[in-house]
Amino acid sequence: MPQINANSSNVILFDVQEGVAVVSINRPDELNTFTTEVINGLTKAFSLIANDDAIKVAVLTGTGRAFSAGLDLKMLSAESDVFQQHNQGQHTAFIKAISECPKPVIGAINGVAVAGGLELALCCDFLYASDKASFADTHAFVGVIPGWGLSQKFPRLVGINRARELSFTGRFFSAIEAKEWGLINEIYPRDELMNTVLDLALKIAEADMPALMKIKALMNQGWNMNLKNALEYETQISVPYSKAIDMTQMEQRLEVLKSRKR
Repeated sequence: MPQINANSSNVILFDVQEGVAVVSINRPDELNTFTTEVINGLTKAFSLIANDDAIKVAVLTGTGRAFSAGLDLKMLSAESDVFQQHNQGQHTAFIKAISECPKPVIGAINGVAVAGGLELALCCDFLYASDKASFADTHAFVGVIPGWGLSQKFPRLVGINRARELSFTGRFFSAIEAKEWGLINEIYPRDELMNTVLDLALKIAEADMPALMKIKALMNQGWNMNLKNALEYETQISVPYSKAIDMTQMEQRLEVLKSRKR
């Protein structure tokens, strides 16, 4: 498996195989907290993914026992000016690079995802978690306000009352709870998580990528609209796209799908 370092210090590992890029935050002794190097590395990694036609799917995870515990709090003092550069809300470079990646992004939540780490997870298209994973929004207890999407995405996924409770109390919740509430899709033993996610990513990579990316864009845009406008938007995009389809290629893909069922 070839390895591409997104930066020189290896705080971001970037591996590519069979069209699947695995991006791993690699500060296990510091619970994969964000530093300037991590933030710049994530931005670069997802820019590479967006612009490399050979990469079909991305997986985002962490090394060690944490997905990410959020911002390295030393940045608030020692690098306060740098922190402000990365505090541009939804326009923050690494948040934008992940959230707006045109290709599927799967979050493999291997351990704790806290505060900014939970916000990072929410940038993914969907989440699989280890049975050792846990989650918390501790922003209020640090004295900061979520700025990377948590205050809006979290309530939409788990419900407004539950999101209020969790953000107001800062309590940790388990992968089992996260699945029950719709935050994550599935739970796997920690030693099986990555193999399971990679198998899924390889299946996704077999799809017709132009169509898949259009579907992702439709879902993401429609999520911000009411149903009537979202349906109209789908019509505007899908009708001309369908008229331009090469039916020969579609027939070939249908034959491949049929062979899977045998």
